[in-house]
Amino acid sequence: MSDFWIICESQVVADLLKALLPAEVVQPEKIFISHAKSSGVSMARTLLLRPAVSVLLIEDADTLNEAAIDERLDFISWALTLVSSPERFDVFLFRPEVEAVFFQSADFLALCGESLSEMELKVARRAPKLALGDLGLNADVIHQAGPQGLILLQQSPLIRELLAKVRNLNASQAAQSV
Repeated sequence: MSDFWIICESQVVADLLKALLPAEVVQPEKIFISHAKSSGVSMARTLLLRPAVSVLLIEDADTLNEAAIDERLDFISWALTLVSSPERFDVFLFRPEVEAVFFQSADFLALCGESLSEMELKVARRAPKLALGDLGLNADVIHQAGPQGLILLQQSPLIRELLAKVRNLNASQAAQSV
């Protein structure tokens, strides 16, 4: 039987996952918060030492530089491959930060009472934590937007990509368990 865990860097990511991902895909009690990148890799390595465990490690990339992102992904994969086969883990990096998901749709921001031009949205996507602060918002914005806001976020490319990784990892682990 597969045992699926998610390790994320912050409470913001954990809250976002709990709100956006279906309960049948992710059990909230199986989400660990690492509070730091090195701690996340260490936690993932420890969990992967157990048989029949799969792990998804989620971090902020803290950059939009693709070379730096690729280097980080390569390092994490190398570190986890030392203790496990690649089929048992995956890594997802929010580019540049998890808060970027709030700026994927002007409609989401409208539900929060904010209106940004397309140019302002592009700038906000490059520095989403700063943009949230400039708008007087924080990560609790997910609750301000209500059920319609959750639907919009679930349809965003970032969340769809993350959900695909979760499902692929679960399917891969289930296939190995048979």
